[in-house]
Amino acid sequence: NQIHIFDPQGNSLIPDALATLLVLSEGKPVSQYQQVVSRADGTTLPVLVNAVPIEHRDLLAWMGTEVDEGTLPAILPMALVVHQDVTPFKEAEELKDNVLGEVAHELRTPLTLIKGFASALLTDTATGKGVPLAEWQQEAITEIDLGADMLTRLTNDLLDVVRLQGRRLVINPEPFNILTLTQRMIVDLQRTTERHQIRLSLIPASLCELMASIDEGRIQQVLSNLLTNAIKYSPQGGTIEMSLRKEEQETVLISIEDHGIGIPQAEQARIFGRFARASNGETHRISGTGLGLYLCRELVLQHKGQIWFESREGVGSTFFVRLSLMPDHATSDAIKPVDPLPV
Repeated sequence: NQIHIFDPQGNSLIPDALATLLVLSEGKPVSQYQQVVSRADGTTLPVLVNAVPIEHRDLLAWMGTEVDEGTLPAILPMALVVHQDVTPFKEAEELKDNVLGEVAHELRTPLTLIKGFASALLTDTATGKGVPLAEWQQEAITEIDLGADMLTRLTNDLLDVVRLQGRRLVINPEPFNILTLTQRMIVDLQRTTERHQIRLSLIPASLCELMASIDEGRIQQVLSNLLTNAIKYSPQGGTIEMSLRKEEQETVLISIEDHGIGIPQAEQARIFGRFARASNGETHRISGTGLGLYLCRELVLQHKGQIWFESREGVGSTFFVRLSLMPDHATSDAIKPVDPLPV
């Protein structure tokens, strides 16, 4: 019928990735699976698919048919599959994204001016070129400068979300040493906190280079978000452990462990969603937009990598990122990979 099925990012799905065939071949439920149906006339239909396998004995018993255990294995697998048209939701989502994009663009110009003047005042004062400022004036300008930085990050996050939803975010991979990037980031973020100690461990300890084809700025954004979260959600301070593990399957496993407030078990399944925040973060009055982990997941997936986490409320969280290494740099001193745990 000239119908094709794609994922939300516009990639054509192979038969084995279709929700209907997944539930039939694996015998496991499929929940909230997003697909886009492309019709012969060029129009598309966004659908949400839920599917559950049906046990033959249950179906036959419901029909009032006697169950012959010997014939059950010969019966073809069955499943109940529900396709829900989510066009209205998608249209509302696109409208919201357009509004977010317009607002974010409009914010950039005044933020640039505020940041520029605040930085110039602080620089002139520090170098003795400007009019001397009273202590309270310098503190006020410093707060303005930090506030401008925070709003700039929020604006950039909103623009990235809009680009991702519109499939306009471009990744520009180039060879780069992940170890160098990580060491530089730890130095920068350690300056932002006195109550936390960020430690880096290498496995094996002799690691000196981890070359990967990545978009340096985007992977820096991912790791910066994860490290910042580790600091922010450990209000009592303490040690944050970051490790780089070179695996034998041409990959590097990056982990970031904190001993903070953790993520409630009931909320872990949605924590990578847009605008999703754990309720205990609000209880501890920790600010946030719920965009950081969503962007982390999407950017890692854009790099064909994996991201997952382990967490216990009141104990802490460990986030994992796995990225592919360039073949020439991935064969020596490799350690057996650690399989991701289901979230």
